Parts: sequence; C-alpha cells; structure tokens
Amino acid sequence: MNVDRLDEPLSEQGEPVAWMNKERNTITWDKLYTDMDALYTTPQTKEWVSLTAAELNAISDRMRTWNSFQITDVYFAIETLLKELNGYE
Repeated sequence: MNVDRLDEPLSEQGEPVAWMNKERNTITWDKLYTDMDALYTTPQTKEWVSLTAAELNAISDRMRTWNSFQITDVYFAIETLLKELNGYE
C-alpha cells in the first residue's frame, strides 16, 4: 500500500484488502485460515432480482383462496418472495 497516496482506491470491488478471523479476533493482510472473512474497501453488491410475471400471478392466485385480505398481506407476500430471491432471510 502506498501511504503517500491515501486518496487512491486500495482495490476494486472484487478484491479483498484484508482478512478477519472472528474467533481469533485478528485481522491480517493474508488469508491465514480457511474460516477468515474477506474485508473490502467498497461494499460488495449484487444485482437485484425482481419478481417475474409468473411469480406475481402465483401470489395473485394464492390471494384468491383467502377469504379476506388487507393490502399489508399483499405487501408481505411480495416482500417475502423478493427477500428469498435476493438471498435475504
């Protein structure tokens, strides 16, 4: 790392700049253990996955079997599927 040029980006998004081991409470420049997490200078992003027309239709079909529903029910059904598709819990 060039300390004379701290305004230079340290790495591109896909390249870790250091490694962290939570169990050993250590941060190193090199990956010393297999259970270390990569640390980046920029956030790691991935492309958002939207719902397809078929998935929206499937939600709509499920709603037809509900006796009554509120708009929040629709919101939570869509939100749950989007989280699933995009790797959230």
